[in-house]
Amino acid sequence: MNTREAVVNKLQQLPDPLLSRVDEFLDFLIAQQQDQAVNVQSEDTLTDRWKQWFEAVDQLSVSTHQPQNRLLNDDEEVWADYY
Repeated sequence: MNTREAVVNKLQQLPDPLLSRVDEFLDFLIAQQQDQAVNVQSEDTLTDRWKQWFEAVDQLSVSTHQPQNRLLNDDEEVWADYY
């Protein structure tokens, strides 16, 4: 006799009030299992998104900005390059 058959045999021996409690507990177990499945799926999705982001960032080209070392004349403004 497997577990399913043993449980069914026990359920058949229970009075109706206890069957109601078993039914509620089964609903609880099913909801808990569904929540865990959703959480695992969400974690997998989040991991995939981070992986895609890192791959995209790794493909970005990076150029270094070389500072300009030049002196300003007296008539040049310091902020001229920013306008």
